[in-house]
Amino acid sequence: MTSPFPPADPTPPGVGRWRFEIERDAAPAAERLRAEEALLERVRDGEPPTCGIWQAARAIVVPRPWTDLPAFAEAAAGMEARGWPVLPRLSGGTPVPQMPGVLNLSFVYPVASNLWSLEAAYRHLVEPLRHATRDFGVEAEVGEVTGSLCAGRFDLAIGGRKFVGTAQRRRSGGRPGLTVILAHATLWIAPDLDLACAAVADFLTALGRPVDFRPETMTTLAAELGPSRPADRLIAEFTDALRRVIDDARPP
Repeated sequence: MTSPFPPADPTPPGVGRWRFEIERDAAPAAERLRAEEALLERVRDGEPPTCGIWQAARAIVVPRPWTDLPAFAEAAAGMEARGWPVLPRLSGGTPVPQMPGVLNLSFVYPVASNLWSLEAAYRHLVEPLRHATRDFGVEAEVGEVTGSLCAGRFDLAIGGRKFVGTAQRRRSGGRPGLTVILAHATLWIAPDLDLACAAVADFLTALGRPVDFRPETMTTLAAELGPSRPADRLIAEFTDALRRVIDDARPP
């Protein structure tokens, strides 16, 4: 798999240290999404660069324009009746599942508006994830996995199968010349991926949309490591590893 990052793309020097907000329990997804939006506004208003690590309860998260589709209300009601609320997000792409075992990483920080390209900000997001994964004896590659859920150029894969999805949003900062970046990664650490894929497929079918992903193109860290670690333990250990790696870095 070829990395989308050009070799000469630099990582700018940083200033200060990250503040952490770590939520280890899986709260309702709507609550977690609201908290992420609020964090973006707080950093825009002057709070320090913040790293959020969190889990959410079951949900299917879709780009906001999907809520205008003719069949959306009926399809969403059917999924919610099955325990899968359908929630909008501001970033693009296609539906993605949230559930226990899915770990989310949110980097929120201000930069000079002309400082970082999209690619540089994605590098800043995925490199700590690669280092943390390496702590478990697993090598992750950067690049798009054709046929995976919400495939993107800056996803992470293990052995050619996707296990991390990424997204990015930018807003004008609270001061002229500043941009606030929300860089988000969704990590499949130990979810029931078959269950999640089936839920997304059923939702797409109810919408009259094609099911254009294949479950065999995706994996979880738990599946790669084998049954030696219980899911809760693996999630806790990966959260701790991720914090250690990020704490050694500086925000931009």
